[in-house]
Amino acid sequence: MEQITARQQPTAPEPVFRLLGSMSGTVPHDMLLSCPFRGAFSLYEVKDTAALEESRSIWNLVPGNLLLVLAGQTPVLKAVDTPLHFNQFIIEGVPPTISVSGLAVLSLATDSEMPAHLSTLMTGLAQNDETNLLLQIVRLLKKDTSPILPERSLPPSSIQTLKYILDTRYAEKLTLDSLSKELHWNKYKLDKDFKRYYNCSPFEYLLDVRVAEACRLLRSTRRSVLDIGFSVGVENTSYFIRLFRKRIGMSPLAYRTCFFSASENHTKKEGTEQ
Repeated sequence: MEQITARQQPTAPEPVFRLLGSMSGTVPHDMLLSCPFRGAFSLYEVKDTAALEESRSIWNLVPGNLLLVLAGQTPVLKAVDTPLHFNQFIIEGVPPTISVSGLAVLSLATDSEMPAHLSTLMTGLAQNDETNLLLQIVRLLKKDTSPILPERSLPPSSIQTLKYILDTRYAEKLTLDSLSKELHWNKYKLDKDFKRYYNCSPFEYLLDVRVAEACRLLRSTRRSVLDIGFSVGVENTSYFIRLFRKRIGMSPLAYRTCFFSASENHTKKEGTEQ
């Protein structure tokens, strides 16, 4: 009896990846991440602590985290404590993992060979060696990584606009009613949403801004307490002094005296040491 054997299914060819470019760079403050080519993706290797913002989401990154970015996406990478060092590889081919937003934020297993492979890739290789190494890197992106969820969300545009107004127009007579009319937003929702993101009401935040600016003026000018109160939006001098004392722990004049005394002592000390 003739034996019937199952037809062997053809093996799918291995995907091919090609390195289109690579670079090492430094972010002094912040930069837009991108991929300049369709049909490719940018792989970023983060070397220092950083923050990543995309749409309204924020990720806190640590050295070794990896970012995959598709063409058309422009997340913002921000340095945190020091200038941020990174490596970028532009790779032609289909990325192994990506979110619907065209971005993947990944943590790497501690025993992964990925860092060594990326260092080798940065040195430049013969084409066949480079192709094989890229295939290994893509396999490790599947095997040795896990997605990082965003830490928090950025405030909606209305709340960001409200904060900008409070930061820059503190000298004006601002009230929740006037702000809600200007922003075309329900004042109770505006108050609630602001507290959600900044842990205080808009009015409390405004008072903090006014006192911070008053401290700056007391340190950098000889203007009177009355004049400084007016300039930060508090026309009642008695109320301004009470407000200042409550938040700083001393009166405006005592604060100025302490600051200039400390500055003079520091100057004398420097002169003695020279």
